[in-house]
Amino acid sequence: MKKNILKPLACGGAVLLALTTAQAGSLTVNNFSFEQDVAGVGNVVTTIPTGWAAYNEAGSSDIGSQNAGGTDYTVNNPLAATADANQYLYINMFNPSVTGGIFQDIGLLQPNTDYTLTVAIGSRNDRINSSGIISLLNGTDNTGSLLATGGGLPVTQNTWEDYSINFTTGNTVSGDLTIGLSVLGNGTTIQADFDNVRLTASPVPEPGTCALVAAGFGLMVVGLRRKSTASI
Repeated sequence: MKKNILKPLACGGAVLLALTTAQAGSLTVNNFSFEQDVAGVGNVVTTIPTGWAAYNEAGSSDIGSQNAGGTDYTVNNPLAATADANQYLYINMFNPSVTGGIFQDIGLLQPNTDYTLTVAIGSRNDRINSSGIISLLNGTDNTGSLLATGGGLPVTQNTWEDYSINFTTGNTVSGDLTIGLSVLGNGTTIQADFDNVRLTASPVPEPGTCALVAAGFGLMVVGLRRKSTASI
């Protein structure tokens, strides 16, 4: 008799879990790995990466796509995990206390959605790197309202590490969602390196929906208990 009760309970739990995790998936980030502007081995493309826009660029060569070529990162072609493929984004900021970088408008912000941005940040061999900054903004460019920010710099040189930030929207939203990648200039360690930009979105059930599911699950448990008692 216990087996007959436990089986429907397990099924009900699976349904509840499915309702809370359904439709989680990756959103499209254009040129997420900075491979579209092809640089030769050991070379750079000194233009803003395709699919992105820049702000506070000090000079025409301070933001671009780079192929490590065994000098900046000894593991290359492809780059070591958690980077992706052969190229990465570099951002140089020579002006102290000035933040600059690139951004990409992903599209309309969705209600009741959990967003997670994950980006690989690198630390070169020559100790010139500053901490990379990753951000989620509500707007169409770098001036949008800040939803979440984070980042960092791997302790070990010649390595890449993933850094993640998260934000969950409520019932009411407006405007677009924008990704930002940036560095704060300090006059000495001026460069940040980024790669493998990933953005996921997971719908979050409204509290009322969760309450209805929980109530239905509770009624099912009560019904099974009554059935069990009647069978004794």
